[in-house]
Formats: sequence, C-alpha cells, structure tokens
Amino acid sequence: MSIIRQDLSTKDWTIFALERSKRPSDFKKVKENKAVKEYERNCPFCKGNEHMTPEDILTVKDGKQWLVRVVPNKFPALEPKGDCRYKINRHIIGPYLSIDGVGNHEVIIESPDHDDNLCNMELYQVERVMQVYRKRFIELSTNKDYQLIVIFRNHGRRAGTS
Repeated sequence: MSIIRQDLSTKDWTIFALERSKRPSDFKKVKENKAVKEYERNCPFCKGNEHMTPEDILTVKDGKQWLVRVVPNKFPALEPKGDCRYKINRHIIGPYLSIDGVGNHEVIIESPDHDDNLCNMELYQVERVMQVYRKRFIELSTNKDYQLIVIFRNHGRRAGTS
C-alpha cells in the first residue's frame, strides 16, 4: 500500500507508491517518430489488446465496438483498499507525518485508435470523452472518504509507461 507523506518545510503532501516501481522501465531508446503506428502489438491501450489491461470499470460502446474505456491503473499510486471510513491511519515515520494512501487510480482510454488525440477528434468525440471524465468524477465524489479528486492527463510514450 502507498503512503502519503507531509513535507516538513512546505506542508505539501506527496504520494509514495512502491507498486509503481514495478512498471516496465527497460525500454529500448527509440528515436522519436512523428508517424505513429495505427496499432502496436505491445500497447495495452490499442484496440485488440484489451486483454492486457485490468477489467473495465466503464465502457462506452457503439454496438460491439468500444469507443471509450476506463480501467484501473495496472500500477496504481493509490488503491481503494483499506477501511478509512472510521479512521484514517496516521503514522509518524522518522520526522514525517504520513497517512495510508487510499484512493482510486484509473486510466481513461479516450479512443480505440492508438494515435488519436483530443485536439484531432471531432467535437462529438471530445464531448463523449468529457462525459466519461465527468461521470467518473461524479461517481468518485460519492465516496465520502475521498477529500480530493484530481484529474490529470498523460498522452504518449514520454508521459509514462502504465
């Protein structure tokens, strides 16, 4: 389980998640190529590679074809484990105040097209993706244990490997 630790000088909180160290990291250095392949065999987010991700939390479909998917992050910074409804477990580790890192860490796969990006999508596609972000925000907001919901967006190899 991760911990959230308070910085002594700034009072900011930082997540320390050991599970994230298990992410793949020994990639070959690949020269940046502007032409992105439509499909990559090893990409868990490509259409046809759904088996490479955890089970969907939410799927928007058009018939049998998925349009947007939400899956748990395979290497989460926070996990919905633990029971923080009654008591938040606080710890003193050396000089640091820490609490258990309880929460959700999800990945929203915005399109079955590997090289799709919001800025290149049609307006109706962007609207559909934003509706999914909104739906997940509202759903997570119903959990009274969560004091903060942060949405951030990564895109492409340089953004991360999970």
